[in-house]
Amino acid sequence: METRSAPLIVGSFVLATIVGTIVFLMWLADQPLAERVLFAIHFERTASGLARGSEVHFNGIKVGEVTDLKLGPEADSGVIATIAVDRGVPLHADAAVALEFRGLTGVPVVSLSGGSAGSPRLVPAPGEPSLLNAPADAVQDWTHAAREGFQRVDRLLADNAEPLTETIGDVRTFAEALARNAERLDTILTGLERLTGGGEEPPTRSYDLRAPTEFAAIDGMLEGQLAVNAPTAILLLDTQRILVQAPDGSISPVPNLQWGDSLPRLVQARLIEGFENAGSLRVGGDVPDFAADHRLLIDLRQFQIVESDESVAHVAFTARLVDAGGEIVGAQRFASASPLEEADGRPAAVALRATFVEASSELIVWTLNLLVQIQSAP
Repeated sequence: METRSAPLIVGSFVLATIVGTIVFLMWLADQPLAERVLFAIHFERTASGLARGSEVHFNGIKVGEVTDLKLGPEADSGVIATIAVDRGVPLHADAAVALEFRGLTGVPVVSLSGGSAGSPRLVPAPGEPSLLNAPADAVQDWTHAAREGFQRVDRLLADNAEPLTETIGDVRTFAEALARNAERLDTILTGLERLTGGGEEPPTRSYDLRAPTEFAAIDGMLEGQLAVNAPTAILLLDTQRILVQAPDGSISPVPNLQWGDSLPRLVQARLIEGFENAGSLRVGGDVPDFAADHRLLIDLRQFQIVESDESVAHVAFTARLVDAGGEIVGAQRFASASPLEEADGRPAAVALRATFVEASSELIVWTLNLLVQIQSAP
């Protein structure tokens, strides 16, 4: 009994489902579809791409479709399209009509807008549908728009042919000038790039001064200790840069070239080394724990390349020898000059170094001889 009841239940359920579906379809068929009304649209030009079944949109929402297309009563009177739209669409007598092309494929869509609220509303009447007139520019696909755009460009070029010819000539002249000055422009652009922090900056080369090793005769042997103070200098000379003075008096550094230390410190170190090379005196710097019998005070006056008809390396400084009590026992100015062929780069550093050796050698001999005279005095 239980074995027969299961198929009976399943069969009854399937039969009930089929009967229910048939009843629902019969009910749906009896329901009235949304009521639509007809309007006719007169396109003064062609309605390119429009076809029966094309969508009709009102304010961007689909409200119907095109049901019929026919030519106007006369050969040049355009196209009349019949559309069926929902009855509730609020169309007024001044409703705007346009034919738009949507998507990449350019599917035509009739676009409607309701018009102004003060305009009378269109009420479909029996017989012929109400007529809507589309303006002359309502139909314009992208190819037509492109053609009109190209025509405007062509007219613009034709109206301005002479100024355009002159402009092209000016551009050609400017391009020729750029070609003639390409190397200068490269130099200018490289300078600007370096000024703004870009580009590869050439490496900066550092140079050292040389201490003198050869001296004129010294009158005798010396005792005691000598301190060589760091030279004083104006701000211009208190630098690592190697300087060049132009004929107009302006002073500028040699690019990518410098001394190994600030110039006063470097001069002090090489003078101490020079006194040591002379071999007749204990010498040191201006340190607090160095008890000196005499001190040598140096004031740098010149240490640059001077450009004129002939470029010359100039080194000049004054020296004052003072005793332990601070009294000046001697003073002298020392200056030396060496010509050179080029004021830039390595030749400038080499010439200044050689000039310094000559001037500092004279300073060392003068100092030692002065100390000999002091010690020999009764």
